[in-house]
Amino acid sequence: MAENKTDGSNQDGELEWWKMFNEHQKDGRQRADFLAKSIFLLSGGTLALSIQHFTDKTKGLRLTPDLVCMVRVSWVALVLSIVLALIVLVLILRRDYSLGERWRRKLQGEQVDASGSPTYLENLIWGLGITSLISFILGLVIQAFIACHLVAA
Repeated sequence: MAENKTDGSNQDGELEWWKMFNEHQKDGRQRADFLAKSIFLLSGGTLALSIQHFTDKTKGLRLTPDLVCMVRVSWVALVLSIVLALIVLVLILRRDYSLGERWRRKLQGEQVDASGSPTYLENLIWGLGITSLISFILGLVIQAFIACHLVAA
């Protein structure tokens, strides 16, 4: 950052920069929350409907062993997407709490790194988030394939 000036104008500029950074972070968290909630809703709904449908003996569905295996894989993929999305949200909360504490200490005059530079935690969040999204898509695609196969039969 630029050197301090005695008139305080640099501090005002730095405060504005932090405000903009905070708004950017807030927007990112809101998007992550929306994506996670969408995964929870769609995966949970798909799981509930398909489990009820495929385990209902009164419907007389005759699934081939291959389709049974695919149903199971889709269920595992959908559950995995929910679990990973939950872990991602917990990690985001942990990261944001730590960053907030560093900001607080910096604002109190301590010499700490409050830059928010990416760390291993961000890489873990991204990796788990992408894996969750892939699992979600895989589970839905398999469910759609099975549904198409049953309708065609």
